[in-house]
Amino acid sequence: MTGHKRFDIRILIKYNPEIKGVRALKSYFYAVIIVLLLTPGAFALSWQDTLATANTRSNSIKSAEKQSEASRWSWVRSYGNFLPQFSGTASISQTYTASNAASPQMYSYGLNATQNLFTGFGNYFNLQSAFVQYESDQANLNKARSDSYYNCRLAFINLLIAQENLKLQNQILERRRQNERMIRLNYEGGKEDKGNLMQNEAYLADAEYSVSSAKRQLRLAQANLAQLLDESIDQIDQVEGDLTATVPSTPEYSSLAVGTPSYQIAKYQLEQAEIGNSSTVSGFLPDISLQGSYRKTGLNWPPDSENKSLSLNLSYNFFPGGTNLADIAVNGSKLDKARQDFAQSSKSIRYGIEEAYENLKDAVESLKVKKLYLEAAKEREKIAQVEYLNGLMNYTNWDLIESQYISAQQTLINAQRSALQNEAAWQNSYGGWVK
Repeated sequence: MTGHKRFDIRILIKYNPEIKGVRALKSYFYAVIIVLLLTPGAFALSWQDTLATANTRSNSIKSAEKQSEASRWSWVRSYGNFLPQFSGTASISQTYTASNAASPQMYSYGLNATQNLFTGFGNYFNLQSAFVQYESDQANLNKARSDSYYNCRLAFINLLIAQENLKLQNQILERRRQNERMIRLNYEGGKEDKGNLMQNEAYLADAEYSVSSAKRQLRLAQANLAQLLDESIDQIDQVEGDLTATVPSTPEYSSLAVGTPSYQIAKYQLEQAEIGNSSTVSGFLPDISLQGSYRKTGLNWPPDSENKSLSLNLSYNFFPGGTNLADIAVNGSKLDKARQDFAQSSKSIRYGIEEAYENLKDAVESLKVKKLYLEAAKEREKIAQVEYLNGLMNYTNWDLIESQYISAQQTLINAQRSALQNEAAWQNSYGGWVK
C-alpha cells in the first residue's frame, strides 16, 4: 500500500514528580514506544497514492493487460504460417495372416517438410487481422485504464466529500444544540412559545440523524474505494487543491476525439471489416505448396533402404458450392455496417467530449455562485443573531435566515462534489484522467 501510515499516539502513564531526570525520560520514551507498537495502523490515502495503487491492483486493468498480451502472441503466432513446417516419423510394424503367420518386422523413420508458397493471400490477411486485433486490444487497455482511474476518482471524491460532510454535520449539530438551549431559555423566560421550542427540538433530532447518516455514508465510501483498490482505506489524506475543479481553455474537440481509445477501437473494428472483405478474394485463388520427404525403411534396425521425394503441389477449388460468392455478399454487408458504425461512433465521441466540457464549465460556475450564496447567508446570519438576541427581530425571520445559512453550507458541499465529478468525467471523455 502506498498510503501514509498514521498512528494514534496517546500517553498512557501519568507524570510522577518523584521520578526525575533520566528515569522520567526513559519512562516517557518506553510508553510512547509501547503505544506505537500496540496501536493499529490506519492508512491515509492521497490521490497520487490512489492512482499508483489502481494501476497495479485494478482487476479491469489486469484483465485488459492479459487480453493485450494474448493478442500480441496471436499476432506473433500468425507469422508461423509463412515458415516451413517440419515433422518426423518413426515406426515398427509386423503383419499377421489368417493362419497367424507373421511377416518380418519392418522398421522405418523419416522427415517431412512442407512450405506454403501461396495460399490465396490467406496467410497475409490473417497476419493483418491479428495485428489489427492486437492494436485494438491495446486501445482497449488504454480505455480500461482511463475507466478504472475514473471509477477510482469518483470513489475518491465520494470519500473526500463524505469526510467533509461529516465535519459539517457535526458543526451543524453543535449549532442546533446551542440554538435549542437558547430557545429553551427564552421559552422558560416567557419570550418564546412552545411551538418554537418543539421546532428546535426537531431541528436537533434531525441534526443528530444527519451525523449518523453521514457516518454511514463515510463507511460506504471507504468500502467502495477499498474494493476498487483491494486495500483497506481509513481516510483521504487531503492536500491543497483536492476540493478544487479547474476548467481548461476551450479544447479542439475533433483533435481530442481522434485520440480517444473509443475512437481507436471503432477505427480498428472498421479495419477488421475491410480486411475481412478483402480476404474474400482467397476463395477464387489457388493454393501452392512445396513438399519434401526423406525416409528410410528396412527389415533391420537401423533401416538402410532410402527414399526421397520432392513435390510442387497446386490445388484449386473450381466450385466450392457458391460459398465464395456468398462470402463476398456477407463481408460486403459487414463492411458497409462497420462504416456506418464508425461514422456514428465518431460523431458520438466528439459530442460526448463537448458535452463533458460544457458540463464541467456549468458545474464550476455553479460552485462559484453557491460560494457567494454561502458568504451572503453567513453575513445575514451574523446580523440576524445579534438582532434576535436584542429583540430587534422576531423568531420566524431569525429561524428563516438560520435555516438558509445551514442549507447554503450543505448546498456548497454538493456543488463541490458535482464540480469534481464533472472534472473527472471531462478527463475520461477523451481517455485521460485527473493527474
